[in-house]
Formats: sequence, C-alpha cells, structure tokens
Amino acid sequence: METGAHLWVGGRIWTGAGWAEALLTEEDRIAAVGREPRVRARTPTGAETHHFEGLLLPGLVDAHLHLGDLLARRLYLDLTPRTGGPSLAERLAEYDRRYPGQPVVAYGSIFEAPIPPSARDAHRPWLILDRSGHAAWANRTALRSVGLDSASRDPPLGRLGRGRGGLTGVLFDEAVACLDPVRRAGPSVDGSALGPLLAELAGLGLTALGAVSVEPPEEWAIRAAVEREPRSPQIRIFRRWVHGAPPWPGPEAPGKAGGGNGRAIGVKAFLDGAFGPRTARLRAPYADALGELGLSTAPPELTPDRRAEIQRSGGWVALHAIGDAAVEEAERLGSEGAGRPDARDRYRIEHASLTPPDLVERLGRSARILVVQPHFRVTDRWLGERLGPDRARGAYAFGSLMRAGARLAGSSDAPYDELDPWAGLRAAVGPWPPAAIGAPTESLRGEEAFEIYTRGGARALGEPDRGELREGGRADLLWTTASDLEHALAAGASAIRAVWSDGRPLRGSPDANDEYPRR
Repeated sequence: METGAHLWVGGRIWTGAGWAEALLTEEDRIAAVGREPRVRARTPTGAETHHFEGLLLPGLVDAHLHLGDLLARRLYLDLTPRTGGPSLAERLAEYDRRYPGQPVVAYGSIFEAPIPPSARDAHRPWLILDRSGHAAWANRTALRSVGLDSASRDPPLGRLGRGRGGLTGVLFDEAVACLDPVRRAGPSVDGSALGPLLAELAGLGLTALGAVSVEPPEEWAIRAAVEREPRSPQIRIFRRWVHGAPPWPGPEAPGKAGGGNGRAIGVKAFLDGAFGPRTARLRAPYADALGELGLSTAPPELTPDRRAEIQRSGGWVALHAIGDAAVEEAERLGSEGAGRPDARDRYRIEHASLTPPDLVERLGRSARILVVQPHFRVTDRWLGERLGPDRARGAYAFGSLMRAGARLAGSSDAPYDELDPWAGLRAAVGPWPPAAIGAPTESLRGEEAFEIYTRGGARALGEPDRGELREGGRADLLWTTASDLEHALAAGASAIRAVWSDGRPLRGSPDANDEYPRR
C-alpha cells in the first residue's frame, strides 16, 4: 500500500537545531524526527525506508538571485581574463559565428580591466556590462545608436560618465537602461532554457529560491517553467520596482501557479549602487575617489504610504542597500513601519554590505532581515582601496550582525557573483576580515553558515516552515555523503546524492535511478 511516507535512517541528520537519528516524512511534511525507536514507532505500514550513509540536511535556500540574467550571461561574450582556454579573439570569433551581424553584448570588470581596443574602435555597437550589475560601458557606435552624446542629460536615478572629450562611454545604474535597445538587438534569452537551469540549481542542493528584480517577461517564463516541470525548486518572485510603475496589485494566493511555485510575493527597489563603480552610497567619500559619495537610486514613489499599501496587502518590500548611508536609510524606512502588525517580517534589506558599529547595533535591535552574500568577501578584492582599511572593517560583518540580533539570509546574487551556494558557505566560515584590514573575526561557525542558507533564507521568503527539519515543517531534504558539516562544506555539491523539496525528489529520485540503498 502506497502511503506517501518515507523513513530515513542509518546516517546522521542535522536538523538545523541539533542532531537526530531518524526522520519520517508524509507527503510534503516532516511527520517525526529524533531518536530512531520513537520515529519508527510512528512510521505507518508501507512506508519506504531509505537506509542512507552520510548526512541529511535541510535543503539550501538562495534568497536573492537573478534567473533571467543568469541565462543571459551565458549567451554574452565573456571578457573575464583567463589562464589557458580560448583567447579573447577566439571567443569573439565564436560569438560572431553564433550571432552574426548582431551587436556585441559582453560582460566583465570594466573598472578592474582595460576595455579591449577592438571594442573602442569597432564600427558596430559594443556593450560591456560590468560584473556588479550597476554599470556598463558602450562604444561610440552604441551611444550614437540610442541618441546619447555630450549634450545628453543624466536620466533619473542614473548617471552618464563624462570627461574632457565628452561622454566616456561608462553608464551608471539606471543610465544602463538607455542601452536596452542595443542589448535587445544582441543574443536573446529563450525562456525554455529556464527548466534546465532550475535542474542545475537543484543539483547544487537548492530547494527554494528568491528571484529578485523580476520584470513581466521573466515572470511569465518562470511560471511556464515550473508548470512544465513540477520537480523544480520553490521560487518566490520579487518584482522590480520600476520608476513610475503602476501600484503593486497584491501578492498571489498560494493556490496559483502550480500550487504556489512561481508566485510573486513582493517588490524590490534600489537605494544605491555598488562598491565597484563607486555608486554604493557612503556617509563619507570613497578613499580612492575623494569627493565621491555614491549615487542615490531610490525611486520617488518609495513613500511611507506606498510601502504601507504593499505590506497591508501581505506583500514584501525588499530594499537594495550596500553603502552605509543607504543601509542607514533602509533601516530608517523599515522602522517607520514598525508599528504595523507583521510589517517587520515582510521587510528585507538586500546586501547591507557596509555596517559600522552604530548600524550593527541598530540593525540588531530591530532584528532586521538582512539578505547577505558571503562570497562578496572573495570577489571584492579591492575593498580596502575603495573604503580605506579603517572603514573596511565594517564590511560584511556577519558575525557582529548575528550576535547583535539581526536575522541573516544567505544568497548568491548570481550572476553578479558565484552561483554555487557551497562557495558562499565556505566564504562565510573563511577568515574575515583580511589580515591587511585587521579586526576581530567576522567569520561564522559552520552551524551558523548553514543556518543563514537554510532557516534564514526561508524566513526571508516568508516561509518559516522551511529550512529546518522539524515536525510539521516542509520536507525539504538534502542528502550528502559527507560525514559531518565540516566535510559537507569541503565537498560541496560533489557529495550530493539526493535533493527533495516539499516531499518530492528533485534530484536522485528513487524512481529515476538506483542511487538509494534500500531495505
């Protein structure tokens, strides 16, 4: 008799709050977890038993990534410097073979590496998107094609780079949208590729995702993808707060879009840019660009009444804030709604990258939900130069924030940083700050790192019944052959044997292959 029940025994089980010997799921929920005799006593006749070796964990959660941009980046010309492999000329030749006659749309670090001379002198449009996602460079042909010249005014919430000779070709934040016609004339994303991407994410151990800055075409593609393939990680959508956009219509009921997967739950707006292009908004000037304080990108419609309207309807407000001035503003805006029921729990600050001690104390006192990216510690190699060593001590201060009481959620911000959640987990526990900066350690313990990528991430999606293996919670499971958390961190996705979400296998399914030892 098929009961829809599964008993897991034999290996070690990390619940997120402690260790257990056995776990029982029934349909999409965890029915029992704890000592094996107790769990077996509650197991119904006909349950399938998985006698596993290794470690069972809660499924991982990436609370902030960009699905459409992930697909697009894989089509664009990669300018990242490489040792070995095809040269830039060879990569460009392959791009031309695949997209003959189209503008060159590329990505790279435009503030860390020189612009290729062939791009500057090209007679066809070139658009290079900075790895930060908050700047781009366009050649003269591309600028002329959209009507930009030295007489052009800065667009709202953006800035055009200028020099003695006129426009430099660099565009900051919302000014990048001026080049959308060039981008659209380049390689186009096929929404059908979302299905394989979601399978790839499940293979990394991800059972739930927060898709952010989503615009209508991407939202439709996500809905279609999860309807085509029910065995997808759970996706919750934060729509991009576009300048002048119509009011938020309210969140969708869980019964829509395949039982709730792919539904919109809130909006995301920007308060500033990023450290790389020096548009993250700071209280004091950049150490390597005196007089530059960053750029405010807050939409004028971001009023208390508008935020209250969204939250009264049950929607979330997520605010991008990287520099300390922007984080301070985001905390102030969140505190304005503190008197409304549940408002605190439907408000997130994205990144919160620079938090000096006074902000750590305020964010902790309000128990603010902060969606952070530990792998930024690895990629922001020049942080000390941008901020200076004294101020850089307050960057990515995850240890201090957790101790103060802030509620952290781990994420990748992919494709603007490393997609693999295991790389983020390792960065969270790795040495930080760098010795050159010098400060008390902000590294997390292994249990804390897993907490922000499980229970913390689920909380940031408004789903407290995910992210922990507890009775009544969602049956989101990750089986790895590692013996403990430390070895799981080291092995990463290579040790994954199975991934389940809502009691359904996403990877390593017993009815799809014979990976499971059974008895």
